[in-house]
Amino acid sequence: MHRIVLLDDHVEKGAVRRAHFDQHLAFLTANRDHIRHAGPLLAEAGPGEPAGVVGGLWVVEGGTDDTIRGLIEADPLHAAGLRRSWRVHQWVKVFADGKPTGVRP
Repeated sequence: MHRIVLLDDHVEKGAVRRAHFDQHLAFLTANRDHIRHAGPLLAEAGPGEPAGVVGGLWVVEGGTDDTIRGLIEADPLHAAGLRRSWRVHQWVKVFADGKPTGVRP
């Protein structure tokens, strides 16, 4: 089973992200058996404006609800106070690698 973890950040704490980013990457690497994909969520930007980071997204494979909660709480960015809130959703892959998977929700 896959889950999507949506992480909402305190956008005014960009310095926290920069200070702990290398630790965050090491954490993701150490937990790659569960966290299969991860990356920032960017705010919509106007023409000529840089997009700001407003949160993150993880694709998590396997694990229990407690495992996922533990991963979120162990993330250095969460521990440093960057994360404002988070949500977890089950995700069913119905289309991958350019074709339907045959799975129906």
